[in-house]
Amino acid sequence: MPCLGDLIEAVTARGETVLNRLMRTEMEDDVQRIVARLAPEQRMVVVLRYTEGLSYDEIARILGCSAGTVASRLNRAHKILERRLSHLRGAVGNA
Repeated sequence: MPCLGDLIEAVTARGETVLNRLMRTEMEDDVQRIVARLAPEQRMVVVLRYTEGLSYDEIARILGCSAGTVASRLNRAHKILERRLSHLRGAVGNA
């Protein structure tokens, strides 16, 4: 089973063919839609970590919580995303 990092890498990888670009676009849409459905506190840490590239400490300062809370929220979000994105498993190997 691919981990969330594999899915994110597959979504952001640059494909050379039109088919690869189409598949990547479809995966990006799926990921964005599913991330948008996360609880706000989980969605925020995912966006700040993976879109903005912030560290746990930076996210904690922005959100006014501890780095441990950030790690906990991110861990919960990872589990939810892995379950909700499991339909992409076959596509990740083929992208």
